[in-house]
Amino acid sequence: VNLKRALAVLPRARRSAMKFVSTRGAGEAAKVYTLEEAVLKGWADDGGMLMPAELPELDVRGLAEAEPSHTYKSLCRHILGLFTDKSVISESDLGDIIEDAFRPFDIEEVVRLQAIRDENENGAACYVAELWHGPTLAFKDLSMQVLCGFMETLLAKQQRRLNLVVATSGDTGASAIAGVLGKRHLSVTVLYPSPKFSSISVEQEEQTLRHAGEPNVTVVNCEGTSDDLDVPIEACFGDLAFKEAASIGSVNSVNVFRVIMQVVHYVYCWLQLRRAHPERRGLLEVSFYVPSGGCGHISAGILARAMGLPIRTLFACVNANDVLHSLLQTGHLDSNPNAVPTLAPSMDIVVPYNLERILFLMSGRDQAKVRAWMTRWKKEGKVQLGGEERAILAETMGLRSVSTSDEQILSTIAQVHRECGGYVIDPHTAVAAAACLSSSSSPDDGVPRVIMGCAHPGKFTGAVSKALGNRPASDWMPLGDRAHPAVAAILALQERAKGGDDLLSRETPGVHHFVKGQDWERTLRGILTSSDM
Repeated sequence: VNLKRALAVLPRARRSAMKFVSTRGAGEAAKVYTLEEAVLKGWADDGGMLMPAELPELDVRGLAEAEPSHTYKSLCRHILGLFTDKSVISESDLGDIIEDAFRPFDIEEVVRLQAIRDENENGAACYVAELWHGPTLAFKDLSMQVLCGFMETLLAKQQRRLNLVVATSGDTGASAIAGVLGKRHLSVTVLYPSPKFSSISVEQEEQTLRHAGEPNVTVVNCEGTSDDLDVPIEACFGDLAFKEAASIGSVNSVNVFRVIMQVVHYVYCWLQLRRAHPERRGLLEVSFYVPSGGCGHISAGILARAMGLPIRTLFACVNANDVLHSLLQTGHLDSNPNAVPTLAPSMDIVVPYNLERILFLMSGRDQAKVRAWMTRWKKEGKVQLGGEERAILAETMGLRSVSTSDEQILSTIAQVHRECGGYVIDPHTAVAAAACLSSSSSPDDGVPRVIMGCAHPGKFTGAVSKALGNRPASDWMPLGDRAHPAVAAILALQERAKGGDDLLSRETPGVHHFVKGQDWERTLRGILTSSDM
């Protein structure tokens, strides 16, 4: 199977205004969406996920030749420009959006690559891509800050407002809140799982609650798992009349703009590795190890590879909630009714909704097949793939998977700290690092490996401290990071906890609560219709 042909890659010479289609649309009359519609809608009207109708081809050789002049910001302008209609967002507007988006980041380069193993007889060189230098210390900030700026610009031109509805398993909610603060045309409603029903860390909960009193922020604490939160939200988005009347949109990785934005991560890392390995000039191949929960980030890697980036292998790295791993290994997906709480809570997902995008790409954009798969998944919690389809995922798309246990998470955090001069990684990054550092996990024969670093370790002090012999966070927190406002807030939270101040167990002003047995959909509709910026 020719991947570019299957994924409808559009040669550079044939580029036109980008259009978007649903993964489920049927027949020649299937709806086509403009850029503005795709960004502001979130879900397609038929319940599917939006994808570019055609993919632009990356000028990889041109990027390589211009390598010294490319920063993360300039790559954002270049890659987003491939998908952006200049009559909608001008080059000047796009440049301003990107500059504003990365102003809150604590390093000028935005993303930093940290070597954790040199190439030797035991394996390939390994790097951590620190994607977490934004305002909430999570990789979500990279795409969220740009997306919210993009939305604000579109909404201002249309003289309308939009309420973003977000279900978070840990990081997305706080990142979305940071993205809308100070915006005139955007508000956000965040649903997050109660710690009684999930493994959300106290640091993640504190970040989610911190701005609950802001006029354009609504926060809902829910007695359920992150998958439970998706049910009332999907129902609201599925009611097109309500969606229009309540003016709601999405910034979860349901939103295709976030997936496109994450393509930048892969291109930037590839360029950085070309600099690090001058002996391997030319079109250096790289393998990526990607912590995978909702599977938006790994979907972006598939797009980057299809657009021409020389990626050898994409490893989808999962925790004990391993439905994607099961599908790739056996061809059979059977969603468990309940997520298993793990030390990597943002990945405690048993319905990885971006799997629909992966199936769409794997099937050669066969919307009828995707529709049938998703209908069965929704009714029975099952998906079954044949041998040829699994071969396309593995060989044509370069997709592999690895599952990591909590015990491996802890031992990997300790190993990296011990072997890398005290370098500390968070539990989600450790899921991927465990796979990357294992000599048996990769057939890549010396190809450099990049671990996508999801979050700053300070967001998960309990797990990290446990891995490091129960040392307090103040003992292992990197000195250079302590000036970051979010890190300082985490250390202050730790100090308050020592004094017995259990801040998060108290009623927080402005926070709504969904309890077991309540009609969550009806209650959410009430919140969204009464929301007023």
